[in-house]
Amino acid sequence: MANPCCDDGLRYAHDVLTAFMEQHGWDVEKHYHLDTAWVATFSHGNGGRVLGVNSEMDALPGVGHACGHNLIAVAGVAVAFAVKAALIEHDIPGKVVLLGTPGIYYSLFFVCVMFKTKQPRKAVKARSSYLKGVHTRGCMHA
Repeated sequence: MANPCCDDGLRYAHDVLTAFMEQHGWDVEKHYHLDTAWVATFSHGNGGRVLGVNSEMDALPGVGHACGHNLIAVAGVAVAFAVKAALIEHDIPGKVVLLGTPGIYYSLFFVCVMFKTKQPRKAVKARSSYLKGVHTRGCMHA
């Protein structure tokens, strides 16, 4: 993204990414426990496995996208779309859950799917809600 998103001021990234996911037929829950977090879900068939994917959107104050977090956001979207296409093409039942994570370097959990926020209670609630029912999860980091 051309507009680096720092700290909790991630409304632009939140709005652009959630609109994009909705335009492509995903069920989107905006403001997922935190103001700038979101979840996009796609299901195919009944049952099957649930894959969680992270789409991290933050940047460094005064520096911008120095460590590639703009790439993490779009990479998460790309992985989610690829899995969606595979489920449809091969008629495999399953679900993809894409988690848009906000914030910057206030990490409570150093795991692939994490919330980085100054609001630890909300982060714990969001993380545990997201992980419920997820069989495996993945992300990339630059």
